[in-house]
Amino acid sequence: MVVAKYLRIVLSKYVHVAIFFETLLDIDTLTIEEITEQLKAVKDRIDLPMAQGEGPKGQLLLTEEEWTARMKEW
Repeated sequence: MVVAKYLRIVLSKYVHVAIFFETLLDIDTLTIEEITEQLKAVKDRIDLPMAQGEGPKGQLLLTEEEWTARMKEW
């Protein structure tokens, strides 16, 4: 019961993982420690591309019009 409650309060970006646990695993036999370990592994996996230089790093992306205007200024 505690594990089920724990899975209901996860952050929104981990909801798909919580649904996976609820549907494919026997949550009656899982412990809080096991769920926490799995959620940490998912967090590390999600954060990995940013750490390896893939994807935006807090940079503001420009629209085509903004890019064109900036190129004209240069």
